[in-house]
Amino acid sequence: AGICATLAEDYGHWQHGLPDLIFWKHPATAVEAQEHTSPVPTEEDVCSSSTNAEVLLVEVKGPGDSLSIQQTLWIERLIGLGVNVAVCYVNPPTSTPENGLERQQGGGGKAARR
Repeated sequence: AGICATLAEDYGHWQHGLPDLIFWKHPATAVEAQEHTSPVPTEEDVCSSSTNAEVLLVEVKGPGDSLSIQQTLWIERLIGLGVNVAVCYVNPPTSTPENGLERQQGGGGKAARR
């Protein structure tokens, strides 16, 4: 509700800078865990226990990337609202992965097999 209120307060100011990822952990009981084996919660799972769910918003930063002023403002606002927030700094791999794929610079997200 606090995120929606923030956007309604001044959408032009707050429309950018929200964290990249939302992690939602459904608090399943032992019985529910046995009955529901899918790793993806159903709409019923999410809606029926949203007040007990654990939520984490994550901003992802790559090499040479830093938080913008707007991202910092959002993080401060979210913390003030009691939302769990994290910044994840991702580093390039130090070696070629086992699958033999290597990321190409400027390749439009394509990978080449070695």
